[in-house]
Parts: sequence; C-alpha cells; structure tokens
Amino acid sequence: MRFLTFLLPLVILQAQSDAPPDARSLLMRSGDSVLMADTVRLEGTEITDISFPGNHNTITGTFVLDRAGERMRLEFSVANSKSLVLNDGENVWVYNAASHTYFHAEQAHPPMADPFGRLKYSRDPEAFHDAGILREESLPFGAVQVPCYVVHAAYDSVPGNLTARNANRTVWISKTDSRILRDLWDFTVKSGDNTVKNEISDTYTVIDSGMPTAPGTFIFTPPAGSREMTLGAPANATQNPPVAMPKIAAARAVLEHGAQPEYTPEARAAGLQGTVSLYVVLGSDGRPSSVDVIQGLGLGLDEKAIEAVRKYQYNTADREIGEVDVPFRLDPPAPWDVPGDVFSAIVPPGQKVKHREDPILTRYVVPEAAACQTTGDVELRFRIGTDGSPRDVLVARGNTGTVGDAAVKAVEGWHFTPATINGKLAEGHGEAELECRHEGMILESEKSKRPDYRVGGGISPPVLIYKAEPEYAEEARKAKLQGTVMLYVQISPGGKPTAMKVVKSLGLGLNQKALQAVKRWRFRPGMKAGQPVTVEATIEVNFKLL
Repeated sequence: MRFLTFLLPLVILQAQSDAPPDARSLLMRSGDSVLMADTVRLEGTEITDISFPGNHNTITGTFVLDRAGERMRLEFSVANSKSLVLNDGENVWVYNAASHTYFHAEQAHPPMADPFGRLKYSRDPEAFHDAGILREESLPFGAVQVPCYVVHAAYDSVPGNLTARNANRTVWISKTDSRILRDLWDFTVKSGDNTVKNEISDTYTVIDSGMPTAPGTFIFTPPAGSREMTLGAPANATQNPPVAMPKIAAARAVLEHGAQPEYTPEARAAGLQGTVSLYVVLGSDGRPSSVDVIQGLGLGLDEKAIEAVRKYQYNTADREIGEVDVPFRLDPPAPWDVPGDVFSAIVPPGQKVKHREDPILTRYVVPEAAACQTTGDVELRFRIGTDGSPRDVLVARGNTGTVGDAAVKAVEGWHFTPATINGKLAEGHGEAELECRHEGMILESEKSKRPDYRVGGGISPPVLIYKAEPEYAEEARKAKLQGTVMLYVQISPGGKPTAMKVVKSLGLGLNQKALQAVKRWRFRPGMKAGQPVTVEATIEVNFKLL
C-alpha cells in the first residue's frame, strides 16, 4: 500500500553527562522543546521504501512543517507533486497540486493524525520496549558534523500507521543539545497472504522554535483555478465526476484484542457464508460504545458479529471508526459467498413513519455448487411480499449465464420475516450480491489488497456507474436535521467502495444511512497501465428534507 506518511522530528532537552544516558529515559524525555514551544518550524527529507513479493517501490520527498499552538501547516513534495495540509485551528484543509483540488473537514474530523500526537506516542513508555544505545556516530547538520547517540527501540506500532507490526526505530540524537537529526522506522504490514516490508527514514535539515510566523501562514486560500473535491452528488442533483484525493484516513483504528465471531447453527446448516458490515463508534476506553449494522446477513449472524465486535479493544485517538467488516467463512469454504445484501421496507410516498421494521432473512438457500465452474459474481434485486417471499427476482449486474440463473433460483427459495410500517405488514425491497468461486480460484472479496493510488501520473479516476440513493433516518427526519456526510473510501479494482470512514459527520442515524447507500455504489475502477487499481476518494452524501 502506498503511504504518504509523515514521521515528524523530535527535539530533546537533556542535561549533559560524561556517561551515556539511559536509552529509555532519553526516549521518555524526548520532544519537550517541540511540545512546549509556542512556534516550531521543521524541514527535512523523507525516504519511504515499500517491498513485497515481486515489487519494490521507493518514494523520496521533502517536508516543511510550521506549528503555532493548535495551528499547523505541513507541505510535502514528491518529484513534481506537492500536497498541503493546513489546520487553522477550526478546520483542516488538504490541497493536492497534482489534481489541483482541495478538501476541508471540521476540526472534529481531521483528515490526518495530529503529528504532535505522534511525538507523544514515540516517547510513551508503554509504546516501546527493548531500548538501548547502539553506538555513537556523527551526522551532518547545517555546515558541521554533529556527534550523536544512535538509539534503538522496539515499538508496538508506528505513529501514522497503526496497522504496522514488528516495528523498530533507530534514532540519531545529538549529544550536545539532544536534537533528533535522523529518525528511521522499519516495520511490516500484513496484506492478504503477503507481508509488506516498510522502511521510512526522515533526515532533518531545520529544527527551529520560538520564531515569529509569517502573516497568512495558517490561512488557507484556494489556489487560482483549483476546485473543492467532491465525489458523488446530492440526491436529485447533477452527478459530478469522481475526484480522487490524498490519503485522509491513514490513522485508522487498530484491533488490539478481539473475539472471533461464532456461527449460528442455522447459518452453518444452510451453508451461508458472507460478510457483515458494521458502523462502530468508540468510547473513551477504546471499546465500541455503539455498533450498528450497515449490511447484514441474517440467520443470527448480524447479532453474532455485533457480539464479537463489542469485545474488541482498539488503540486510536479516533472515536468514529467507520466501517468494520466481519467475515463468516465455513471450514472448508463453500463455493458460494454473500459479500453484501440490503433488505428494506418500501415506504409509500407521503406516509408518515412512526415505527418501521425491515425484512429479516429467515431461510437461506445456497445456489447449486455445480453452477460455479468459474469465478463470477451477480447482483440481484427483488421485492419481498407481505408473506415474506421474494418476487420478481432479476439480475441487476454481473453474470447473466449459468451463475446468474443459479443465483436467481436460489433467492426465489429464500424467506423473510416481512417488513412492517407502523405495526402493519408492508412490502419490502431486496438487493443481494452473490459470488461463486470454482475450486482453487479466489473471490473478488478475498483478493489481497492492491496498492492505493491517487489520480494523476497515469492513474485514471474511478467512474460512477450505479448510485443508490440514501434513505432518511427517522430520528433525523423528526429533528429536521439536514446537511452533508462526507466519507473517505477506497474504490477497489472490482469497482466497490471499501474501507469507508466518516470524515464529516451529521449524526442521528444519517452517518449509517450514508454508509449503507454508498456501500451499494459501483464504479468503473481507476486504471494504471491498463490494469484496475485501488483509488482513494471522498464521497459527499447530502441529506435535504423536501
């Protein structure tokens, strides 16, 4: 995965001594002058090496960071591409010169982790272990050679990339004034069956504090001709073309401890495999305080997924996690899988809804295994009668041959608890995606994640080809809440939104409704050299009462 990760320098104050200091104490005292200074300016070079089987990529860039109190300006340049992240104290702005676009979010939902939060992390004694001084070595800084202690420590994770494992840090600390002149992190990230090796090295050329900042440093003015990033459009509005954006959700939550979900006997007996997608909000203790279903499976698996996720422990400053996928796979795996489905009550126009229950799957019929002779997927749409039976099952997208016929026949045998509106039976609407995998083949939903790209430099943007309109949450409707939910998404090589996260929130159930709708969107994927790739983007979902 391609990251623009900024590991920011540390400045350390320590009384000089003839004997080498204790490495743990040195790290624990690190960064005091940066954290306590009214203003800070940092400049340097960052080199990122990413290696996985059959591929090696090196990214070299330079950064300039200015900070005053809670305000921050970070410029990062790679080759001819430049990005800017600016926090003016109330809003966070992100500008990408390659696409000449910008994006902003409320302070409560910044697009990047706080760099000074990373500084606090790197000196937290609970975050590192096995610290020691490796040697003494001189590094050039300015016009002189500066004697340094070279300190090594093992960390539980990496600031700015909390999915990292086996993290090691080597840091060059000036013996005379305790400034950090070089910071090297190496770690691994699991991507499917592959282990991706990462090495990020920051060499600092300027470390300054207490200086005045130039007027306008923390004021964002959109460059001439640039446009604000949007992907998707409000309901009943003209669809804008999709625009990719720099990575804004690098600091996603990391599962520290979790329980495996249990199968229900009825789901196992029916051969039901698939994925339950949940929307998770954390409490102050890092445990889920709110878990809602975005896309479920039925037969008790939704409840089992919620039960498992409620036992998770996360390590993150982010309160709103966004989408969490909980897979259910039989052992041995069956050929058919349900990556996603949506079952909802059909509300007649103009009807006021006081209470609504959507259909619930109570009988699942798996398509014939013999029909799955090659990997393929099919998306079906159908009505759900007041007797709980599917009607008018049609192939909406995907394989219309043997795979599609088998899927239609199977869904016609499903059964539901009927929908109700205000206590009365109502018809429902169903959408289901089914994938089949011939023996030895890999499902689209199980493919190892490919590297993420931004549009530009030979990467074409994804193109929206199917859009599901969001429903209004009744709680929000009663409160007359209107506005925009903004989502971070990754558009997969299969054209599906994945890894979704709320970056601009509304609440009262509208975040969940936005995620439910966008989960069903489909795209023609972004391309590089004729091959589909994963592209990061934002999607705006507007909610407006008529």
